[in-house]
Amino acid sequence: MNDLFCQISHYSEQELIGQNHRIINSGYHPPAFFQDLWKAIAQGEVWHGAIKNKTKYGDYYWVDTTIVPLLDEDGKPYQYLSIRFDITKNKQSEEILRESEERFRAMANSAPVLLWVAGTDTLCNFFNKAWLDFTGRTIGQEMGEGWAESIHPDDYQACLDTYLSSFLKRHRFEMEYRLRRWDGQYRYLLDVGVPRFLSDGSFAGYIGSCIDITDQKAAQAELEREVEQILLLKQITQEIRHSLDPQEVFETTAEQVGRVFQVNRCSIHSYLDEPIPQIPLVAEYLEPGYSSMLGIAVPVQGNLHAEAVLATDEAIAVDDILSEPLFVGVTDLAEQVEIKSILAIRTSYQDKPNGIIGLHQCSYQRNWTAKECSFLKAIADQVGIALAQAELLQQEKQRQQELNQKNQDLEQAKWEAEAANRAKSEFLAMMSHEIRTPMNGVIGMTDLLLATDLTPRQQDYAETIRTSGDNLLTIINDILDFSKIEAEKLELEAHLFNLRESVENLLELLSSKAIAKGLELAYYFAPETPEVIWGDSTRLSQVLSNLIGNAIKFTSDGEVILSVTAKPLSEQELSNLELQGHFLNKGSEPIAPTHQLEFKVKDTGIGIPSDRLDRLFKAFSQVDSSTTRNYGGTGLGLVISKHLVKLMGGSLGVETEMGIGSTFSFTILAATDSESLFLAEDDFLACLAEKRILIVDDNATNRKILRLQCESWKMVSEEVDSGDAAIALLQTDAAFDLAIVDMQMPNMDGVMLAKAIASLEHRQALPLILLTSLGQFALNADDETLFEATLTKPLRQSQLYNALLKIFQNSPTKIAAAPRKARTNSLIPLKNKEPNSARILLAEDNLINQKVALQILRVLGYRADVAQDGEEVLQLLETQSYDLILMDVQMPNLDGLEATRIIRLRYPDRNIRIVAMTANAMNSDRENCLTSGMDDYLSKPISILELTRVLGAQLPH
Repeated sequence: MNDLFCQISHYSEQELIGQNHRIINSGYHPPAFFQDLWKAIAQGEVWHGAIKNKTKYGDYYWVDTTIVPLLDEDGKPYQYLSIRFDITKNKQSEEILRESEERFRAMANSAPVLLWVAGTDTLCNFFNKAWLDFTGRTIGQEMGEGWAESIHPDDYQACLDTYLSSFLKRHRFEMEYRLRRWDGQYRYLLDVGVPRFLSDGSFAGYIGSCIDITDQKAAQAELEREVEQILLLKQITQEIRHSLDPQEVFETTAEQVGRVFQVNRCSIHSYLDEPIPQIPLVAEYLEPGYSSMLGIAVPVQGNLHAEAVLATDEAIAVDDILSEPLFVGVTDLAEQVEIKSILAIRTSYQDKPNGIIGLHQCSYQRNWTAKECSFLKAIADQVGIALAQAELLQQEKQRQQELNQKNQDLEQAKWEAEAANRAKSEFLAMMSHEIRTPMNGVIGMTDLLLATDLTPRQQDYAETIRTSGDNLLTIINDILDFSKIEAEKLELEAHLFNLRESVENLLELLSSKAIAKGLELAYYFAPETPEVIWGDSTRLSQVLSNLIGNAIKFTSDGEVILSVTAKPLSEQELSNLELQGHFLNKGSEPIAPTHQLEFKVKDTGIGIPSDRLDRLFKAFSQVDSSTTRNYGGTGLGLVISKHLVKLMGGSLGVETEMGIGSTFSFTILAATDSESLFLAEDDFLACLAEKRILIVDDNATNRKILRLQCESWKMVSEEVDSGDAAIALLQTDAAFDLAIVDMQMPNMDGVMLAKAIASLEHRQALPLILLTSLGQFALNADDETLFEATLTKPLRQSQLYNALLKIFQNSPTKIAAAPRKARTNSLIPLKNKEPNSARILLAEDNLINQKVALQILRVLGYRADVAQDGEEVLQLLETQSYDLILMDVQMPNLDGLEATRIIRLRYPDRNIRIVAMTANAMNSDRENCLTSGMDDYLSKPISILELTRVLGAQLPH
């Protein structure tokens, strides 16, 4: 052995001499390999091959070996010469290539798409398992050009041209063709071929992938058909509507529809219902080779098919005339005109038929599709409208005089309807006044009576009277709300309120009724439910009070449970709500809802019969309407509640079972902070500290209260007593962050001041808060935009606190809940107070109401003069001066509104506060009072607490 052999094998020459070949045997080759080798060289033959050997250290290497036997004189080998070349690197490259090819085949066979590989000669030399499974053929059948045998004959040449031209240009290609599947069905494939190149840049053939796009092409074709139908419908509609001649409409329809549906015949019939129903044929589209139906009478009576078509706006499809029961009796007529299948539909206007469109297939039995029925219906709708318009136009000339007369009659009827509406409103106002006037006496005197020392029996009697009066007032309010609903005048307000507190307060008010009946009254407030929300707390409480009150009323034992849950609204739900216009409104500012709240009131009461559920939400209707029913009520509560819930973006429903109980549930939309409703108090105060506030109010006490409140939050305030003073200050000192202005001020009220501030240079962005005794009812829509907030007096500190936070917080608004207040009875015991020096004039024509008002004023520490009507008020003002006039609106001779207007014109310099007292409870009544010049408003029956508020707000301190 030479040195290179020793170097490769790592054996020394001494270690190798005397050893046989087994010292470097790797064990890789089987025994037969060496048996064949020795057999060849033993016979004197030269052997050549590759052998895998092992080095001294166990490493493997390959050698290209040639063994030459050296022969003696007898031709027998006596020695062997072995020549070896190291080919280890070549073998390693072959191994890597082999493994790479195996990985490719494994991945290709596991791929879900159809794969193929072609060489430089364009012949395919590989197909993966997905391809073979698709075609159901063997790889031998597909190899070379065999795969092309499965291509659809119509696609073969185009496919071959694309394939070969791409090979010539070495370009990527995409092509669609139909390939026969294993079941014989041709499927559309999208074939993408990509050229392959070796590392030296030489072209190596193509690799391609195919996906089945049959379903996608079918869907695309269907979409194209639908688009085509829409365009055709538009074209047909335009052509039909273009003409107002009925015959032209008939002929255009027959021609267009017949061609679109590719039928043998399209027949258009008009419809006459007198003296007997008839459907004369008025137009026809007919393909050559078929008989015309013109002149053939098609009966209606006794023709079940015609009667069925005329009875519905839906298309009626008949695939086989001979087996259709509707054609019993008219089969001979169908055979006469060779109809095998028919699709028919009526044309109509305002649910009255005015014709029939019939599609006749005479050459074969046709299976009409649902899309064809729907398309024909769309055409029929347009034809029906066009025919009705044409008929109206034809009749217009001959009926012009009659139409003019009808217009006059309609104008007269409109005037009468408006007069009736006015009379209805006047009657409602009158009835409200007539009922509330005596009720003012009943409730007012009862309040006074309850404030005196009474025996237990007298206390019971008086409380019964008060309860009955409250119940009657509830009925009247329900009737007024129902009237607002009918007039579409019932609207909601949006304000921040504590939902949990509102629920708890309401349940506390109703708990006495439940306790009296021995019922368990409880509620569940889900943890995820926001506590502070934007909404109308008054109307929400009205709905809950109605449902819980009904539950208590109709439950004799067991329990009444209220549950409140909430879920955040998703972006999709918010998008839908935006399209539907479901937004809360705070003045002119829309508030997008963030949550859907659900309220459930479950009771263990008597339940509701299923056959009487339809009465629940009908006005003036009860489940038990008999005169001997056990439970009273107007039947308006649920009607009003359902409407209120609808206004709040939700719905109201009921589940019930006789003898088990009922569950009324409703949803509403509410807006709140989606992350957190509360911030730490220090964070709140931080955003208010050092803010400069301008306070504008003519009342010194009010200014003092506001100043002290602001100082408690580390704010800096400046006070002025008039609008003129405020303007003067703002012109010289612009360093204010906000202004709080009173609405009722002499010379310049809050709205006038706001407009004046807006006109000042550099002051347009100054935020304004309005304080008013009447809330937003005093403002119109344009004026509301002048203010960031409108707060009602007497002002709660929490209201001002929340308004300031909303204005000054830089982050999204997060309002803290107002602290809970201790509940008190609605009837506060009254004690005579020290006389007050304020001069009050009571203008009231009703003696009972005079007595009630004077007694309440006396108990509150005030004295008052009395005027019987507006004229007497004017007479008294000529000789005396008054601080406050409590002015009844409806009085004889001169009513309160007109008297107020005269006072404002006659005494512009007197600061006379005028407060309306009226039994009318509509918002328009409030607006009329304010427009006439009044400063505040009291609705009868007069509440002691409300009267106390008005006196505190309007009288000088």
